[in-house]
Amino acid sequence: MSRSFKKHPISCDKKTIGKHYANRNSRRVLNQNNDNISNGCAYKKLYERYDVCDFKEFRTLNEWIDFWHNMGETNMKKIYKDWYKTFKMK
Repeated sequence: MSRSFKKHPISCDKKTIGKHYANRNSRRVLNQNNDNISNGCAYKKLYERYDVCDFKEFRTLNEWIDFWHNMGETNMKKIYKDWYKTFKMK
């Protein structure tokens, strides 16, 4: 049976909408300029390669609690639920 939570509390950019739109934009440019691609690696010249969103953050529960206490949040149940949803859930 598989785990229902991550082994390490990491938040990545894999599921965010920014990466989705960046990939969609790159595919759109490639499909519109399909005639201009002469060989296999010429697609790299058609769009900005650094437009892809890459993000990875590692935070323990104590670091997350300290962060939210500094921001003024005092509801521990809400802080834990937010950390669990952001970092621990699959």
